[in-house]
Amino acid sequence: MIVLPFQVNATEYCVFVVLQDDNLTRITAYDPAEVNVAKMPGPWQRLKLSEVMIGYATDAEVAAVTELCQQDKAKEALRLLSRGFRYRPGSGDHDNPYTSLAHGEGEGQPS
Repeated sequence: MIVLPFQVNATEYCVFVVLQDDNLTRITAYDPAEVNVAKMPGPWQRLKLSEVMIGYATDAEVAAVTELCQQDKAKEALRLLSRGFRYRPGSGDHDNPYTSLAHGEGEGQPS
């Protein structure tokens, strides 16, 4: 699994989580993937996490993303990883609030 952070404005950043075949194998065996944002290096600690994106990459794509990032071309790496992105507002993409699976309104919510 690769975790690729990117800053979206002066105070916030997003994380693109890239799952690979071995991650999918573990997840289907009910071994969840984790991203502990407290482990993010120094500069990211000063920013607020805004959004988490989850994608997939083959070994060859991971190699290409790694090379791009080593060349300070993170934007190109993100374009490669998100090239299949489809915005679907009719299906709830970014236009409806998340709801709880708990029985009552507000249950399961942070207090």
